Amino acid sequence: MRDGGGDLPLPLHHRSDELRILDDLAQRVERVIGVLPDGWAEQRAAIERYRDSKRAFLPVLAHRDLHDGQFITTEQDIALLDFDCLCLGEKALDVANLIAHLSLRYLQGLSGATPESAEAAGEALLEGLDRSQERGFIKALRFYQATTFLRLALVYELRPRWWHIVPDLVTLSQRCSRDLCRC
Repeated sequence: MRDGGGDLPLPLHHRSDELRILDDLAQRVERVIGVLPDGWAEQRAAIERYRDSKRAFLPVLAHRDLHDGQFITTEQDIALLDFDCLCLGEKALDVANLIAHLSLRYLQGLSGATPESAEAAGEALLEGLDRSQERGFIKALRFYQATTFLRLALVYELRPRWWHIVPDLVTLSQRCSRDLCRC
């Protein structure tokens, strides 16, 4: 990546970094409201074994906060916003975050999203990327989905309007962990 006249170094984002970010956010939430969502700490502990901090991967450019709200579209163009978390990471990082946010939208009842439409959109994205057969991709996808759902549970625990979806976000993270066990 170039920035005017020089190289712009990007950090390498590992699974251990994802867990560290999650833990930092959990500490802040706990300081603010004194408690974590029910089942959150147990689920965080459950995904620890999938850290694979030493696992080698071919890094790709990653947004690290990719979700539907980061896109602006017109009839002819599409633009991507908010590059403050830009890094090099696993191929599954952004895909998992985007798919998790599709589920968030149906939990929020936004944009007419349903569980079926969120699942269909996620499947279409995966089919279009054609990475499902790549070694380790699905395992990485489920890991990053699990961490995304846990992060969203913390974020929405601080938003009274959305408290009612927090247990569902923890449950979705748990489902991703169960899938991880099968990979």
